[in-house]
Amino acid sequence: MDCNRAEGTASLVSAQLHQSKAGRTAALIRAIAAADPGTGRASRETSPATAPGAPLVDASRCETRDGILRQLLRRFARLAAVLHRQKYQRGALLLISGLTVSLATYLWSKAMNVVPLSIPVVLSPGHFRSPEFKARVSTQHLINVTFDSNIPPEELDCLIGTNIKSVQRCIGKPAILNVKWRILSPPQTIATGSSAELVGASYSYHRTERHIGSFDAESDKKYVLDVDVLQDASRLSLDHPRLEVEPNLRGYEGWLLLGGFAFYLGILGAAGGAIMICVTILRER
Repeated sequence: MDCNRAEGTASLVSAQLHQSKAGRTAALIRAIAAADPGTGRASRETSPATAPGAPLVDASRCETRDGILRQLLRRFARLAAVLHRQKYQRGALLLISGLTVSLATYLWSKAMNVVPLSIPVVLSPGHFRSPEFKARVSTQHLINVTFDSNIPPEELDCLIGTNIKSVQRCIGKPAILNVKWRILSPPQTIATGSSAELVGASYSYHRTERHIGSFDAESDKKYVLDVDVLQDASRLSLDHPRLEVEPNLRGYEGWLLLGGFAFYLGILGAAGGAIMICVTILRER
């Protein structure tokens, strides 16, 4: 029992000595911190490294790394959004460009093939004036009298005066089509002519066009056609004659062919743009 008491007394004395040393050491550290001007208000605050319960890892450094990581993620998200918008923009640009090209070529081709004036005409002697009309394009326009195919073509050629000088079969069969014309943009006279001055014709399936004159038209300008029938040609009424004014497409064949190619190329481009947009939308899902 005496030994145990001695050992307990010795342990108690040793613990007290350690506590007194630890207290003096802590007091010394606080005094040094208070004397150091770089610690700010050291008399009241302790250094984080020496404060009780201070973490071994600096939390500010972890927060800095997290902030950098968040910034990188934001930048990647912005880049992905830009690329996503570019896909839409490319598809939309291709779609709009294709539609624009196709629409422009379609409207131009349609304007080049528009017949501004097409009215029935009675080829009995007399005078008449056409309704007012406008040209869609600024180019040379032909003035024609058109016929169906009820009269045999060989006989019709003789009656309208297209083959009298070159074909023997028309001998003794004089032409009966004899008209004069005048184009006006009121009150100004633009051009005059007659069927005797211009001998020419065009042929298509079940249709014959007898050219009687031409004039240079201006786009969207108003015109009127005066016609004087000098000889009775009522026999031609079997072929339902019509008086027409149309653009002269001679010399435009290459451009019209190129326009047709551009039209279909624009359609393909628009379809490609629409496909790009649809694929982008499907990938989002």
